[in-house]
Amino acid sequence: MMQLRRYRSWLAAPVLIAFAVPADDLGFHPKSDHEIKKDLKIDLELKTEKIEISVNGESTPPDEMGFDEDPTKVALRVTATDKYVQAKDGRPTDLLRTFDSLRLSYETGDKKEDAPKFDALEGKTVRFKWNADTEAYEKSLKDGKGEDALLEPLSEDMDVRLLLPPKKVSEGDSWDVPGQKLMPLFLPGGLPGPLGTSDDKEELQTVLEELRSAFSKLQDDLKIQCKYRGSKEDGGAKVAEIEFRFSTTGKADISHLIETLISMEEDGIHPDAEANADVELSGDGVLLWDLSDGRVHALTMDTEAGIDLDVKTRFAIEGEDIAMNAKIRLSTKTGTKLETSKP
Repeated sequence: MMQLRRYRSWLAAPVLIAFAVPADDLGFHPKSDHEIKKDLKIDLELKTEKIEISVNGESTPPDEMGFDEDPTKVALRVTATDKYVQAKDGRPTDLLRTFDSLRLSYETGDKKEDAPKFDALEGKTVRFKWNADTEAYEKSLKDGKGEDALLEPLSEDMDVRLLLPPKKVSEGDSWDVPGQKLMPLFLPGGLPGPLGTSDDKEELQTVLEELRSAFSKLQDDLKIQCKYRGSKEDGGAKVAEIEFRFSTTGKADISHLIETLISMEEDGIHPDAEANADVELSGDGVLLWDLSDGRVHALTMDTEAGIDLDVKTRFAIEGEDIAMNAKIRLSTKTGTKLETSKP
C-alpha cells in the first residue's frame, strides 16, 4: 500500500507543477470601440566613421567629392489615437487611426529642416478594414478622399503584435520571430508621410525600392529572440514584460543602387558599378503588454548598425573616362520609444 501511494505521488507531480506555474495569455483582444492615444518617438543618428576615395588611382579628399562628415540626425514624431472598432483572431478587423500630430526633422551640422508636407495626414482619420478574402487591409480616409500614395506605406500594426508569443506562456518561456514579419517593429504604424517634396518624390521612391531589394536577404535572415519576464504593475495597469534582442550580419549587393544614385545626381551619366555592403545589426528592447485591455502599453528599443561600403564605379564625363573607388564605414544608432495614454 505504501508503494502504491508513492507511485501516485510521482504521477501527480507533473499536474501539480502545471498548476503551480500559471500560463498567461498575451493575446491581442481590445474591447470594441476602445480608444488609446499612442506617442511614437524615433531618433536616428548616422555617422561616417571613415572615407577613403580615389579617382583614377589618386587619393582624393572626401569634401572635394561632396561628402559631408558631420553626423546626420533624424527625428520622427507621431501622435495618433487608435479606435479599435472591432478585433478578431488576434488582429483588428476594423481600426480607425486619427493622426493628431506628425513631424519628421533632419539635422546635419548647423543645418536643420523639417520634411515638407510630412504632416499631410495630420488631423485626418484613416480606416484599416480587414478583408478576409484577400487577407489584407483595405485602407481609406474616413472623411473624404486622399492620395493612395499617402496610405500605401501605412501599417495597422502600431501595437507591435508581431512580438507576441503564438500561445500562452509562463515566466521564463522564450520564442523566436522571423525577419519577414519585423517591419512594424522598426517603424510601428508604417510611414505616415512623404519623406521629401513632390519634386523628388519619384526619386525617393526609386531609392527606397532599391534599398528594399538590396537588403531583403538581410531581413530574411534576421530573427528576434523573445523572452517572457512575467507580469508587473506599470502606471496603474497590469502588464506583461517581453524582453527581446537580435543580432545579425550579412552582405548586400548594392551595385544597382549606386548606379541609380549617381544617375540621379548627374544627368547624362550612365555609370557601371560594383558595390557591396557588409552590415552588422544588433538591438534589444522591452515590450510592455496590457494584459487587461489586450494591446500595447509601451515599447522601448535601441538599435546599432555598422555598414562597410566597398564601391567601384566607372563612368564618362565629357568624353573622359573616370574610375572612382571608395571605402566607407558608416554607423547608426536608433532609439525607439512608444508610449500610450487615455485620449
